Amino acid sequence: MDHKTVLRISKEAMCTELEEEGDAVLLHLATKVYYTLNETGLFIYRRIEEGVQFGEIIEALCSTYDVPSGEAETEAELLVRDLEREEFCTVEEP
Repeated sequence: MDHKTVLRISKEAMCTELEEEGDAVLLHLATKVYYTLNETGLFIYRRIEEGVQFGEIIEALCSTYDVPSGEAETEAELLVRDLEREEFCTVEEP
């Protein structure tokens, strides 16, 4: 995924943070699909809500969780593609 890719959360997506361990549950109001996020997934989701580019998400992951950029990029792209497939977000390639 290009680092200048912009991600947008669907207007039909609802996110509820759970009190335990920083997890969250997403619900797509139109499709009724549920999706569970762990702490890192929620971190990525919150960056998408802010409207940042994919590269900024990678940088934030690396600085917050002290992971190599290649690993952060691979894992973030997997999550973003899952969220896109379930219609929780859209991917706007540059």
